[in-house]
Amino acid sequence: MLDLLHADFIQLMARFDEPYRRYLHREFVRAERLSGVLGPRGVGKTTFLLQLIGETPDFLRSTLYVSLDSIHASGIQLYALADQFRKQGGRLLVLDEIHHYPDFERELKSIHDALDLQVVFSGSSALHLEHSKADLSRRAVMYAMSGLSFREYLELQIGEPFAVWPLEQVLAEHETLSLEINRRIRPLAHFGDYLKYGYFPYFRESVETYHRKLEQTLALAIDLDIPLLFKVERDKLVSLKKLLMLLCQSVPNRINISKLSAAIGSTRSTTYAYLHYLEQANILRSVWGAGRNASMLSKPEKLYLANTNNAWALCPAPPVGTLRETFFASQLAHAHALRYPAEGGDFVVDDRWLFEIGGPGKTARQVEQHDNAYLALDDIEHGRGLRVPLWMFGFLY
Repeated sequence: MLDLLHADFIQLMARFDEPYRRYLHREFVRAERLSGVLGPRGVGKTTFLLQLIGETPDFLRSTLYVSLDSIHASGIQLYALADQFRKQGGRLLVLDEIHHYPDFERELKSIHDALDLQVVFSGSSALHLEHSKADLSRRAVMYAMSGLSFREYLELQIGEPFAVWPLEQVLAEHETLSLEINRRIRPLAHFGDYLKYGYFPYFRESVETYHRKLEQTLALAIDLDIPLLFKVERDKLVSLKKLLMLLCQSVPNRINISKLSAAIGSTRSTTYAYLHYLEQANILRSVWGAGRNASMLSKPEKLYLANTNNAWALCPAPPVGTLRETFFASQLAHAHALRYPAEGGDFVVDDRWLFEIGGPGKTARQVEQHDNAYLALDDIEHGRGLRVPLWMFGFLY
């Protein structure tokens, strides 16, 4: 079995060629003995793992890559495979889609504790792996992999590097920073395209089929990942998909659980559970009020699709205001905590900054009484004072 898996690995590496390095390469610590990369389907986890392998000295001899959702990996005993690989001189074992392996937590712990071997694994389901993190917390370092930022999308489109800006720098220096960017490119000329098809890397294969592929990716998350991880019966998946389409047509802060439950033929508690599953599958994003904690038995103040590409793939004409807020949330949530403010504005970030999202004509009336308040405005190249261009929040990672 090891020879067969190694042959698959060599064939894969022979075909692989992706020079672009995403933000996670700067954050990932290679020295850890057990590391996990978490993220939604299609975000580029496999590409990241193969790039790590390609940067490993003598990887043809020292490394083995196994995708645990492949046919050849079915029926393997993970610990026995790792032990045999180690005995043959292996040093790095890379396990892709590990949530397809039953009871992987126990196997990873045993490998870590008993074998002199480095392991890097990936998984698409945030909840299952986050639950596992409690058991693996003394052993594993976990990394969350987000979709492409607007900055990364521009790098792929333009072929030039752009700097990452911390949020504090954007707020303090946005006038100077926006001038520097606009001297190089016209960001607004690319921003609308990013909102439609820039979050997942496979836009490079074909823009024309991008939304069809994204629909299929979302369907796989519902049809395969959610039943696997949450034990949802197959005949209930239609209700999940119907719920998703209803949410696509709803205003983020006007979600009526009773009406949604009636529309999909479920109880309120079941609808809350479905919302939780969709969020953990990285399809939805909830924003809770200050002082409230996420709960599977209550409704968040705002509920968005996880990124603007999901909105364009699922909704025939997503409202521009919702798209703006969805973009802001998707870029900020990577490294910041988002809350819904008690009064005025759309988001509180890190319990420190208040933001109102809108178009170029938006005034500061709703936030002018608050300290550390800003307007994140669409359709402007440059800002002034508290008025910050919305596109600039796409340079945070």
